[in-house]
Amino acid sequence: MANAVAAPRSLRCDTQSLVTFISRTPRPFCVYWLDYHGRRVKYCQLHYAQQFNVRTFETHPWIFRDSVRGDNLVTADGSEVYMPKKWEGGNADRVIIGIPG
Repeated sequence: MANAVAAPRSLRCDTQSLVTFISRTPRPFCVYWLDYHGRRVKYCQLHYAQQFNVRTFETHPWIFRDSVRGDNLVTADGSEVYMPKKWEGGNADRVIIGIPG
């Protein structure tokens, strides 16, 4: 029997994170938070060069989907799911979103 991988979902809300999502794709896309059941919660739609600031938590995953076709978009390191880092004060973590490849 193969090991099942749990679908991403939010776990706790005890370690704050501050994030800026930045569009680097000409395709409009939606930014979704995955709630405690793994369900998508739409936060915004971004167009090229737009950005979105959000206060979130370290164990709260985020995903990005093309607004027209529903294709997965990725962070600059190629990840389809962004997991926030602990905010240590100062500037927000900047996350570039683009088309895979």
